[in-house]
Amino acid sequence: MPEILVGAPYRGDASGADAGRLVVFSLESDCDGDGLGPFGGDCNDADGGLWRAPSEVVNLAVAASPVIVTWEPPADPGHAAGVLLYDTLRASSPDGLSNALCLEISGADLSTPDDEVPPPGTAMFYLVRACNLCGPGSPGRDSAGDLRSVPVCP
Repeated sequence: MPEILVGAPYRGDASGADAGRLVVFSLESDCDGDGLGPFGGDCNDADGGLWRAPSEVVNLAVAASPVIVTWEPPADPGHAAGVLLYDTLRASSPDGLSNALCLEISGADLSTPDDEVPPPGTAMFYLVRACNLCGPGSPGRDSAGDLRSVPVCP
């Protein structure tokens, strides 16, 4: 089993002597038995039903008049049983997602209405991000393959 040894050569102890200290960290620890250790991506190694932030939502769709954004849950919710919440963001350009408006924060259902209708000849761009107790999931990647930069919804 791989391990990491960390040393602090002159760290004092309770007696006041500078004897130093060594700590051994195991890379393969799995305290909760879910098959992942903290170095393997487990965000909470004390809860066997929770291991990572969720993957991306799928099948995002926008219906017009009124505007309603719908989606399906991510393939990997990051937990065995629990609640997924969703942040829905809107921007006026695909490059503007870093300054997107948070339409809904921590919504529990699989849809969000948008009261703003784009003016003729323009478009709205939506992103939905799933969240669990580990935090928000991936916002996806842009056409260049880079991770999208999006705001954290309050």
